[in-house]
Amino acid sequence: MKKIIRILFALLALAVLASCGILQAFAQEQEKIDPDLLNPDLFVGQGRAENISLEDQLVDLIEKYHLTGDQLQSNLAKAEVGGADLEAIAERVPSISKAQVRAAYQSASAFMVTRSAGSVSTRAAAAVPTPGTISPFTVYRQEQNTFCAAGTVQTALKCIPWIGSRFGASQTTIMNNVGTGPALQTVINYVNSLMTIFSASYTGQWDHYEIQSFAGGDHDLFDTCLNYSVYWKQPMIFTMSSPNKTNWPYTTTGHFVTVYGSSNRTNYSVGDPYYFTDYVAAATSNNGKLPTTWTKLLYVNRKLHGTGSEKFAY
Repeated sequence: MKKIIRILFALLALAVLASCGILQAFAQEQEKIDPDLLNPDLFVGQGRAENISLEDQLVDLIEKYHLTGDQLQSNLAKAEVGGADLEAIAERVPSISKAQVRAAYQSASAFMVTRSAGSVSTRAAAAVPTPGTISPFTVYRQEQNTFCAAGTVQTALKCIPWIGSRFGASQTTIMNNVGTGPALQTVINYVNSLMTIFSASYTGQWDHYEIQSFAGGDHDLFDTCLNYSVYWKQPMIFTMSSPNKTNWPYTTTGHFVTVYGSSNRTNYSVGDPYYFTDYVAAATSNNGKLPTTWTKLLYVNRKLHGTGSEKFAY
């Protein structure tokens, strides 16, 4: 009997030691957890997260660390800003409620960064760059008739060398964030929020977009800003409307495009997400690249913003 009791005590002691070891290991693991788990490097294809989707990364974190409460909500919101499909994540993690997904959509705006406008000189290179064109340059076709903002955001962010293919948000995700028929400021807030996430390892001056007025059609200012955009490979984001086909290949009451270069003070290179043959039969090159002139650019910008209120983002 005593032998049996000794064996039982020995087994109990082993169980206690084992549990202590497990708890200690768990505690040590918990100490390694950053309370803000979704750090920028995790979602931009660096380190262990390379080639893993945002959805897979977040599901892994939720399951591994049993995220709940504010920590779960914060990371859902960050994932939304990064372009993750929260509906798909919720399907894989039944504990995430629809209310939490809705709250994440709403709180994602907390990650939006609005930068105050600055003068050209605050972002200058050593000297004003000479005119040129970003090359290579890919224009992303808008997937639906009203998705010009999404096609423009994809075109701009994928062009920027330190972002490029790391940006993987779908056009539907982009439109969910900016809404239908968004204002230029809304789109720039969204773009800047994404650039903030991606800029963790970037130390250059051009880590965001600024809205710039060129009131009265200030040609010199426009060209200077465009030259900087080309120099830093961060295409200008330009909004416009056109009531006729004299100054644009089609009519539109509001549209987003990029301007990615010029050959001189007359001819300009536009990346138009709508300028593809399934939308515009005359777009025979079918690559979204639309050559235009200063006169036409100024005309369509004024038609949207009004004379004296001309603006773009660069």
